[in-house]
Amino acid sequence: MITLTRTGWGADNPAFRQLFTSQFIPRATPAQQDWFNELQRVSCSPEESQRLLLTPGQRADVLVTPQGEPGTRVPVRWVPYDRGFGSYEFRDEVEAFVVQIAGDEPVASGPIPDVMRAIAPLDSAAAVARAIALTQSTVDDKLVLGIYGVPSWAAEPLVARVGDTEIWTVTNDMDWDHPFHMHGFFFQPVDPVTGAVPARPEWRDTLNVPQHGTAAFVVRYDDRPGMWMFHCHILDHADAGMMGMVHLTR
Repeated sequence: MITLTRTGWGADNPAFRQLFTSQFIPRATPAQQDWFNELQRVSCSPEESQRLLLTPGQRADVLVTPQGEPGTRVPVRWVPYDRGFGSYEFRDEVEAFVVQIAGDEPVASGPIPDVMRAIAPLDSAAAVARAIALTQSTVDDKLVLGIYGVPSWAAEPLVARVGDTEIWTVTNDMDWDHPFHMHGFFFQPVDPVTGAVPARPEWRDTLNVPQHGTAAFVVRYDDRPGMWMFHCHILDHADAGMMGMVHLTR
């Protein structure tokens, strides 16, 4: 099934989509089959369909259809991923919870809501570029993290104005990932090289910046002036200085 998923998830070939639908929703009505077929096509890439990576601070709505004979126990596990610097080698998977398949007759389901709302890409034609570098140093034998070498307690706030649109490019030259989180505003991830918005834009407030890599997003500041924090959502990293403020003015 994993090989089939890699090959056919999201493909235009309806045979693949119908196969996956029959496996995930075996008792679906024709309307539910059509809905799930279309959901497969537009929801995510073949790679993403096989896993769900959530970094600290990220959330997701997930449709799960457990399968098995009555009495089957289906575990849902937390699986460590390689975010660098010895973050997963000695950590075991954790069973988050178990779904037990009952032997009752299937419950008649109501209409499945249309969850695939359209998200318009932010207009970045006049966006201001803002570059952020996540850095580390050692001071008095203690790890100090920061932005461009400056920890949060010594940093001046960044200044922006209500109505501004900015493209943030966040660079990480360290040996582990950093989930970059912004308070107060949702943003849209973009290609860090071209600035292009994906074919399916999405709203986020946390974006993983991979080790020795770069991530980028476009944000528009609506009418909420004040001081807004951004930081690494590994909270001991924020405590060590990887945190800053945006001073939004009118």
